[in-house]
Amino acid sequence: MKLSRRCASIALSSRHHRWISIRSLDPRTAATRISTCPLVRYAAADFDGLIPLFSSFEQRKKRYASRSSSVGGSSFAKLSKANKKCFDRKNHEANFIGGSSTLTSQSDDDVDTTSSDHSMSDDSTIDNFTESYSDDANFEKDNYEAWHDIKREEFRELSSSTDKILTNMPRSNADIDAILHLMTQWKDFNTKLTPELHSLSPFRKKNPQYPPSEFMTSITFHAATKCQTLLTHLLAANKATPQNQVQAYKLAMKTCAAIYHYSSGDRSEDILESYGEKFGGDMDLSPSLECYKVALEGHERSCSSYFIDDPESIMKEGRRTPGEKAWEILNLLSGVSAWGDMYLKPDLELYCQTISVIRNTLLDWKGRARKCAEGARHDELAMKSLNSFKEMESLLEQQQVNRGELSLYEWHYILQAYGDVIAIVSRMRLRDDRNKQTAEVLLHKLEDFISINAENILQSVRKYDSNGGNSQDILEIIERNIEQAYTNAISSRLFLTKNRGYFDDLNSSLHNESNSEKIFNRMKARSHAASPETRFLFPPPSQNHYDALLECVCECLRNQYSTPESNVVMARLNEFPHSKAARLLEELEQLHYRSASIQPIDGSLYSKVVWAHCQVVFWKAILQKEQYFDVADCIQDMLQKTMDKYERGFVTFSSYADATKMFNATFRFYSKRSKNKAGGMGRRLVSRSLRLFDEFERWQRQSDGMIKPDEFTFSLILKILCDNGAIGSTESIFSRMEMSGVKPNEKHYLAAMRGHSRTGPNVSSYDSPLKAESILRHVKEKYAKDRSVKPTTILFTSCISAYGSSFDHNSVSKILDLVNELNDLYDKTHDDAFKPDSVFYSAVLDALSKAKDGSALFHTLRVLEDIETKHARGEIDSGPSRFAYTSVLHAISKSSISNGVKMAEDLMERMMQRSHDLNDKSILPDRVTYTALLQVLANSGKADSIVLAEKWFNEMKSRYMNGDDSMRPNKMTYTAMINCWSNRPEEAPERVERILAEMEEDYERGLMDSKPDAFVYGAIIKAWSRSRSEDKAIRAWNLYTRMKTKYESGDIEMKPNDVIITSIIFTCGHSTSNQIARTNALKVLIECISEIRSNDCITPSSMTFSTMLNAVKYIVPADETRRPISSSIFQLCCRDGQLDNSVLDTLQRVQPELYANLPVGVQQRLFELEEHGIPSKWTRNVNK
Repeated sequence: MKLSRRCASIALSSRHHRWISIRSLDPRTAATRISTCPLVRYAAADFDGLIPLFSSFEQRKKRYASRSSSVGGSSFAKLSKANKKCFDRKNHEANFIGGSSTLTSQSDDDVDTTSSDHSMSDDSTIDNFTESYSDDANFEKDNYEAWHDIKREEFRELSSSTDKILTNMPRSNADIDAILHLMTQWKDFNTKLTPELHSLSPFRKKNPQYPPSEFMTSITFHAATKCQTLLTHLLAANKATPQNQVQAYKLAMKTCAAIYHYSSGDRSEDILESYGEKFGGDMDLSPSLECYKVALEGHERSCSSYFIDDPESIMKEGRRTPGEKAWEILNLLSGVSAWGDMYLKPDLELYCQTISVIRNTLLDWKGRARKCAEGARHDELAMKSLNSFKEMESLLEQQQVNRGELSLYEWHYILQAYGDVIAIVSRMRLRDDRNKQTAEVLLHKLEDFISINAENILQSVRKYDSNGGNSQDILEIIERNIEQAYTNAISSRLFLTKNRGYFDDLNSSLHNESNSEKIFNRMKARSHAASPETRFLFPPPSQNHYDALLECVCECLRNQYSTPESNVVMARLNEFPHSKAARLLEELEQLHYRSASIQPIDGSLYSKVVWAHCQVVFWKAILQKEQYFDVADCIQDMLQKTMDKYERGFVTFSSYADATKMFNATFRFYSKRSKNKAGGMGRRLVSRSLRLFDEFERWQRQSDGMIKPDEFTFSLILKILCDNGAIGSTESIFSRMEMSGVKPNEKHYLAAMRGHSRTGPNVSSYDSPLKAESILRHVKEKYAKDRSVKPTTILFTSCISAYGSSFDHNSVSKILDLVNELNDLYDKTHDDAFKPDSVFYSAVLDALSKAKDGSALFHTLRVLEDIETKHARGEIDSGPSRFAYTSVLHAISKSSISNGVKMAEDLMERMMQRSHDLNDKSILPDRVTYTALLQVLANSGKADSIVLAEKWFNEMKSRYMNGDDSMRPNKMTYTAMINCWSNRPEEAPERVERILAEMEEDYERGLMDSKPDAFVYGAIIKAWSRSRSEDKAIRAWNLYTRMKTKYESGDIEMKPNDVIITSIIFTCGHSTSNQIARTNALKVLIECISEIRSNDCITPSSMTFSTMLNAVKYIVPADETRRPISSSIFQLCCRDGQLDNSVLDTLQRVQPELYANLPVGVQQRLFELEEHGIPSKWTRNVNK
């Protein structure tokens, strides 16, 4: 016999009431089924030290035993595994979906929350209760310890009195009165715990559904058990009058309803079931509507504990949730009253209670949808809450018509119900919302309701106070419900969207932000227009509302929304989202200071604003108007001010992770901008990052380790250092990581190794790969020692890339050694972490293709065949990828093999055939592959290679015209074609100029990757250098001046460089067909020398000066005329610190008399001797 599962009702008969127990009957059937239930006979029984009150003892025993069998031991006295886990905040937070708090946020160190994990034995007493404490911003833990001590002592006294009274069966009225008095004390003990706790903790007063502490759970659970034991004792004696028995039932129900335990509602229902079976036929003594309200109180109290253990398993087991049980009670009473039993007609309070239980079933204490609330059952339950609210509104209209006025409590019930249904629809995407009841629609209804009834509500307040009441607490609850309604409505769309991912695009996010801001401003305007008396009905925006709006504003900057189209939209905004976020935060600070609030601002708001500024790096539209380092300065300034305010107590962190997030967001901002940034900008980013990390560590020490870097922090710092070539600093970062208690993992080692593989020619050929291998060796040693980290395939891949990028001619052998080592490791362990896969082999091919070794091509082809063979045998999941074949083409283009062109074309045919055989289009050649093939043709140096190049280029364009966008030529493809035409000197100049015009036309049509850059111009100048035109030097210089003009107009991709200037000088040196050509060439050469002296963008190398000396020899045949020019060039070379053997060799060959006049130490190439040899300032910039 159950109430929700075991429904119970009072049915109307022609003469008197009868109690009906129902398992699965609908209300109509229940109302027509009238029978007299036999009274339950109770016998004194002792089970596990307790005497439970159950109509069928064995049935109840089995039910509770099955519930707590996983805990072991007593099924009554022990707390369930769910409640044991409810104090683990991490487990608790993991049971919810959604975003940030929509209620008052609480720190991890809530005063009445404990993380201890102990269970109580059957014979345990209140002395066994333990409680852990942590710091609280507003209260000293001593206050709570003192309160706990008082409650423990009170429990001991009541428990002692209970034990004494249970020793003898009651025989007189005095004994009965003593039992009732003791039960009253137990009821008062449980029911007063909550208001007493609320008086100590304003946080719990504002968030009654916050998970209970172990102290609250244990003491209320055992108090209720003692009270139930007294009830059983009283009924077993069969001496109490019916009125006394009814009083005892009600006291036990109220005591159980006050338990902070998932069984609170069920235990209240059990007692109501027994009460109804015994007195359901008595019109004067049968359970009233108030009894059902007590059961609903129990279900509401149980919500905070019910889902903590494993919400998904609860749903799989089919257990009924508190919300479902509450709705069954409402549905039952509604059905019975519809058939004429007005005695049990639901009132406003009961509707409010039911909706509240449903809300707390579907949402957690922060207003986030529970994971288990995603199913159809809970979708249906949410719809039932809306239907119940409509019925409540109809009832309100009836009462206003019939009675004319409502009590203050009734106004409170309807306003709370509004807040609860708004919370439900704002957090749950209902699949069957036929009425389209959104949070915004319901909020409008609430605003209209308050505006219409504000004066009536005010009158009820005055009347309540005039009758001796104190309305302050009720008004605070009403104000809090209205505030929460606005908070939920502001963040409604964002929450519903985040439950399934993100908004579709920037426009959707901006639309959401606009709607949220309208609600926020409407709340502000209504508050300003309200009188002081009605301020509780028109509250101003609080910190929570600013928080909700900030989140909507910051969402607009998410990098997923950044596209070329959305950047156009972003550029048109009057105020960028990050600027608006900063303005809102400043506005909140001003309100905070003006109100002289002692409550600090939560640091999560500052964390969101910092995050928004850091997202700017993904938006070109913003960076076009705001300089990167200006934004960086703003972020660091904001971060510094936030931490200063935290130090002075104006800011608090409800979660110290928010402080870490701020620092991490800033590091991420630097890491995104730092990628492949060399020179001054890279050094600035490294310097900033290291200074910020020093500051971070200072706060770690100052906060006793509460604010501290995590694994992600170190990953970002390592990435910044490695991206900017500051690899030498990585070792100190690993040391500081150990000091911070963070264990390096695979990602950290990988970041450092990738740094060594990115350095290329900036590091000596031996230094970079050897350091990468030393990191790999360190990981292998740790793996051999304690298995704390594995030398995985990806770490081997990174080390191989470092060797492949170096200029060490032994790199091929090292690459192959590493491949063999990984294969051996996998053969020994059969651990998939060491299994070479297609990605690994593709990286090996890429590294071999970059190696400066004559045997690189041979080994590349052999590895390619190995991949194909292993895939055919099933040893690896996939065969060579398109990238792998392209790497082989690169290796062919760098080799000097005579049949390279045929080999490359055969490889293209091989890719196409393999794609057809495996039905895998991903292997088909793409734009990059075709470009690599064109480069092979260009490097072949054969005049007829242009014919093949045109064939493949036209095939590529044909595939693009037929709809394959991946085949659209880009600047790399066009550059390769320009290089191919360079092999045909007689036709090259005009043809490459047409290619340049075609690229510019594509760019003007919006094809951004066809935009010419300095490399394209350099290739065209190279093509001119091979032509036989008399004016080729002039044409080359004109191209340079055209490129320079574009750069000075803001096109940074057109930046002049020494390679292009050297190419122009080379063109001058080959303009010797006649005197006109030599004259033109000399003019251009003089312009080049002037450009080198005046243009800071150009840093000439020793190759530039050698080429210049050679050019003068051919342009100016007369030795005496040439001598002063050569002398000036040599002096300029020494001034720039670029003197090396190549320059001296060239000077000796082209101007021997000048060379003979050099000091003996210079002629003897004494670079090491400062006094008699070559001055160090002449060579200071060689190879830099």
